[in-house]
Amino acid sequence: MKKSLIALAIGATAGSAFAQASVELYGRAHAGLDRWSAEGSTAGATRDMKARTRVYDSGSRVGLRGNENLGGGVQASFVIETGLNLDNAGDLGQGGLANSGSGYFGSREAHVAVGNTSAQLRFGRQNVYWGNGGVEDVGANHMIFGGIGMYTAASSGFVTAPAARLENTTKIVLNKGMAGNFAGSEVFYGVLNANERASYGATPMGSAMGFSVRYASGPLGTQLDYVKVEDSAGVQNTANRNNTGLKIAVGYQVLKTTKLQAAYFDMKREFTDATTNAAALVTTTDTGTAAAGGGKQSGFGLGLIHSLGGPLAVYAQWAKLGDFQHVSRGAQADTNSNSWALGLRYNLSNRTHVYTSYSTINNAAKNNVAMAGGGMSSAPATGTPMGSDNRVMSFGLLHNF
Repeated sequence: MKKSLIALAIGATAGSAFAQASVELYGRAHAGLDRWSAEGSTAGATRDMKARTRVYDSGSRVGLRGNENLGGGVQASFVIETGLNLDNAGDLGQGGLANSGSGYFGSREAHVAVGNTSAQLRFGRQNVYWGNGGVEDVGANHMIFGGIGMYTAASSGFVTAPAARLENTTKIVLNKGMAGNFAGSEVFYGVLNANERASYGATPMGSAMGFSVRYASGPLGTQLDYVKVEDSAGVQNTANRNNTGLKIAVGYQVLKTTKLQAAYFDMKREFTDATTNAAALVTTTDTGTAAAGGGKQSGFGLGLIHSLGGPLAVYAQWAKLGDFQHVSRGAQADTNSNSWALGLRYNLSNRTHVYTSYSTINNAAKNNVAMAGGGMSSAPATGTPMGSDNRVMSFGLLHNF
């Protein structure tokens, strides 16, 4: 339930300066009971993450948002959203490691904006690139994980997605008055924190830019995303690199009961010094192998949301991540991964849902993609072992307010 906060103590202490036309408290509480494992490691049974039963949290958050009418069709607005962990205290995820989306006020999306029916200008920490909204919507909005979301997150694969929630970002969002069916399309530019912290005499480096083109008409929805992060290390050295990401997702509603989804994604990494491409793969820790040089990795996925009548719906998704393609040494065998997920959800109301789901990641011998988003993995900081297959069976409860 959205609640007006005007009468709360904040309004009393801020006085007339807080005379917003609308300020709302909103959020999500999403937790449940699951059985998680990462077994089948190429390093042998001693490296397996044996199955364990857990109470998990999946993207719980609380936020404030508001707007003020400035006249002439212009509005000012803000969003401050903070991630929560219902299962553990502070910013710790299921495995006891830090969850970057929680732990401090405004840990998720946080921006201030001004705009009208044509466009909006935003400044702050903002979501870019990785999300596909309702076009490809099987993951945390309905159950724990979908297949596609694992491979377009900023923590999966040999060449990870360049950006997810970007700091220091300027964004222009097109509204229906200007863009029509392309409403929601956006262009953004972000300055990396390393750029801001450049020391004496150093040349500040590190930035990101990109766009999202969105189109919706009747049963069809599409989204094209591109982002390039330059000088991601933030300093001039041989470890510095540029990362780019490209993806397109399509959703189509069939007969009001079934939504079909498809997505393609491609991620590239290039180093500023060619000598870093001498090796394609390198053994780093007892978890196995990592990509060493420049290259790319791409994949695709399919999804389905189907109503079974009344409040009951089934969700399914499958995705494939191809082998790592080294910039000069070509395809690296056994570096691929695939995933599938199946869930059944019952809507107790428009805001409260109960579900059961099963998700899996099947890694080739030299890959270790994990269910890492939001601290979901129980693996240590070194990650799940190479070649291991992640499994999670869950029973959960999701409430939006």
